[in-house]
Amino acid sequence: MTVKQTLKWIGGGIVAFLFAILGIQERKISKQKEEIKEKETELKTEKKKVEVKDLEVTTIKEVTENEKKLDEKEATIKEEIQEATNDSDVIASINIMLDKFNKQL
Repeated sequence: MTVKQTLKWIGGGIVAFLFAILGIQERKISKQKEEIKEKETELKTEKKKVEVKDLEVTTIKEVTENEKKLDEKEATIKEEIQEATNDSDVIASINIMLDKFNKQL
């Protein structure tokens, strides 16, 4: 074997080694890309969960505010009923209360 042939073998070995490293790096990069895609989808679902939780919180706040308002209205109507002097005033107050309740539904 001559020096020229030896250098060719060594050069070929180096090239083959570099191609092997390149193939390994390609696999690593493709795995990392897949992991990034998975993380992005997880992030999207987490963002949606957070949005739903925020919506739940605002809805609960609105409901509690509405309940407070209804309780206040109910208390004033009860006072009107207790202050009523005859049956027609009581019936009128109850009808008003029922009308308001029906309108809210």
